[in-house]
Amino acid sequence: MRAYVRVSIEGALDPAASRDALVVIAHLSTVDAVTELARADAQRWQEDLRADGLPEDVLSLVLAAADGVSAQPVWGMEPAPEELTRLREHLLALTHVDR
Repeated sequence: MRAYVRVSIEGALDPAASRDALVVIAHLSTVDAVTELARADAQRWQEDLRADGLPEDVLSLVLAAADGVSAQPVWGMEPAPEELTRLREHLLALTHVDR
């Protein structure tokens, strides 16, 4: 989960690249075979992230926040690098729970 957070936040630091990637993903999602591969990949990610051992509510919150921030450039939102750094640190802190 921590690596997922880091990669998601890092991607948001380059808004133009994020927008370009999401446009390509949107176009590819119209191809049935690609959609099937994406679903299988998403399932594997869910299983891998759940295996990290975080409580389900923490996993859901951190995952939604990381995914949301990586999509912000599509909507014209470009948070300052300092804001993204703070968010990354908050999300990483949430992943350090007693198990």
